Amino acid sequence: MQQQNYLHFKNGYYDALGSFLKCHFLDTSQVKITDEEDRLLCEYGALKNVLAGVEEVNLSCLHSDNALGALKKYSLSGKAVLDGKQLEDLDGKEACIIIHIQSVLDYSENELQDISMLAGRKKVPVLINYGRSLNEMGSIDKTYGTSPIRVLEDMGFLDRECTLLGGNYFDKDDLAILSMYGTKLCLTPQSDMLKGRGFVNLAMINNSGIEVTFASDDYPYVDMLSEVNWACGQTVNLLCDRNAISRVEALEKVTTNPTRVMERMMLSGERPCISVSKELKERFLAIEKELIKKIKEKI
Repeated sequence: MQQQNYLHFKNGYYDALGSFLKCHFLDTSQVKITDEEDRLLCEYGALKNVLAGVEEVNLSCLHSDNALGALKKYSLSGKAVLDGKQLEDLDGKEACIIIHIQSVLDYSENELQDISMLAGRKKVPVLINYGRSLNEMGSIDKTYGTSPIRVLEDMGFLDRECTLLGGNYFDKDDLAILSMYGTKLCLTPQSDMLKGRGFVNLAMINNSGIEVTFASDDYPYVDMLSEVNWACGQTVNLLCDRNAISRVEALEKVTTNPTRVMERMMLSGERPCISVSKELKERFLAIEKELIKKIKEKI
């Protein structure tokens, strides 16, 4: 009997709205998303991950109840990712929320310190977009007069359960500090490619001992195998060394059930089997159609 390649993936951060917009070439920067539309977007995001073989996803949302409802409905583990400017939605749900800071430059120093203290007091994880562009790193350095990693250290974020989304422009000294605190990195290779960000040196990150996860972010398609392949390919090209990183070792970072079958798959080029019911596929297409209609009416 032929062995089935059933792998279960984890997606460190998924932006349902951003992914939907990019997939359908829409721009709603001036459009206000209603609670009903947010609920549909959360269900759309949850289903999109289910169809891609993901069983653990941190889902970005406008309202945490919508994201948590969608995760529960489709038996997905993970947490609701709540914007740092919407913390009034946090009370009573600390165990299933991640606070998301999209840019530290959007906050005052006092606001950032308040969020850090809140995260420490309530033991809520923090996800911070960081180190994704040289302009961002330079602006933080200029604003605070010290290196970007030291800024997070001084504000106490590295003492929390902290994950940095990005890290494209971290050097060995930055990684050494993050490793000392046990800070995690969440990499988004395909989103980086789409937006022209710098390559990630996965070999250097691995050698630092930092725990790494992968995320699809706002990339139009959820494909965690491709995320790994992009990161490995970027590292090989950056270092001009075909043996710079093990694809099997990298693949273990996107699965919740790492097994030896991964090595066989990577060597043979096989794709994992994903078993999804016809009803779920039809439900996804129905939601997608409804969202396109609702959002296009506003543009």
